[in-house]
Amino acid sequence: MNVVEIKHKWNGSLKYGNKPSKIIVHHSASLTGDAPTFHKWHVDWGWVGVGYHYVILKDGTVQRGRPETAIGSHTKGHNSNSIGICCVGYYHGSKEKSMPEAQKEALVELIRNIRKKYSPTMKIYGHRDFNATSCPGDNFPFAEI
Repeated sequence: MNVVEIKHKWNGSLKYGNKPSKIIVHHSASLTGDAPTFHKWHVDWGWVGVGYHYVILKDGTVQRGRPETAIGSHTKGHNSNSIGICCVGYYHGSKEKSMPEAQKEALVELIRNIRKKYSPTMKIYGHRDFNATSCPGDNFPFAEI
């Protein structure tokens, strides 16, 4: 799998020591965007930078957010034991009813690779499984991934 490495300028130092035992998926709650865009937003919010480990664009491009060994900033209470993946899109309500096939295929391949690295039984959760949010949305294709 080809991951596009992005050279982010961090707003401080990342914390390391992530021990991934689960995968947490998100949607960006935006119709467009990419890892550099989300990095800028997160820095503007006072964070060190993009909180996800990976961002998947609608065309299936996978971009690096944080290194997997860095503690994420994507799911309160679960950042030090998970890999955070953000799929660009607004998969809740009537904005987007389905995920593009290329994005879905990239997500499946990325999850497969992460499971090979850590554990073949690593569970996949939505952000809403842990925090009060609708993310990744009712239209997120859990059954297909």
